Amino acid sequence: MSKIGKTPISLPAGVTVKVENNKVIIQGAKSKKELIIDQSVLKVTVADNKVSLEPVDKKNANKLTWGLHRSLINNGIIGVSKGFEKDLKLTGVGFRATLQGKKIVFQLGFSHDVHYNIPEGIEVAIDKQTAIKVKGIDKELVGKRSLKNIYAQVIDDAKNQTLVSASSVEKAMDKKKKMELSVEVGKLVAKRALEKGIKEVYFDRGRYKYHGRIKVLADSARKEGLKF
Repeated sequence: MSKIGKTPISLPAGVTVKVENNKVIIQGAKSKKELIIDQSVLKVTVADNKVSLEPVDKKNANKLTWGLHRSLINNGIIGVSKGFEKDLKLTGVGFRATLQGKKIVFQLGFSHDVHYNIPEGIEVAIDKQTAIKVKGIDKELVGKRSLKNIYAQVIDDAKNQTLVSASSVEKAMDKKKKMELSVEVGKLVAKRALEKGIKEVYFDRGRYKYHGRIKVLADSARKEGLKF
């Protein structure tokens, strides 16, 4: 029995849910969202202003997705009524961002600007060139765009100057997964540092723990020959 799956979802004011065959249609003030849920596996019902899910065969292994689909419907309801948002902080010497239509233009220490196209379903607001707010009705899409990217830079602290940098928003990396991005950014920042005669640096991970993507980036830079 799934503790999450068996809990009915209360519908807030202004939100409706309809079930048509295998399609769950969620309509709210902000937008509409549709989910595909196989009704032969999970039965979705709407009654008394609540949405409930029940596995058709409780002995079947498909009941393992019970809680997952309940969460997807709940996220859809929140998305079309309140929406989701992430607050991001652009941190780095000289780093800043500006909006140009449906595009974010980043200045990340390169000799050129980095352009990032904002996908459909996402709204972006930028305050004071470093505070970025990402909004949307789709929790996965908002989170994916907010958490996917990673960067690294080599700084001359005495001169408060960025010597080299690398970032996952560079065009060549736009189709890679998160861990792959960490590997590529590590390789690239090491390569650029070595090309400038920088062989050893102090690795400052800031507020981040040394594990996961941060560790992968560091290991990749070391493999390329950068010492720290």
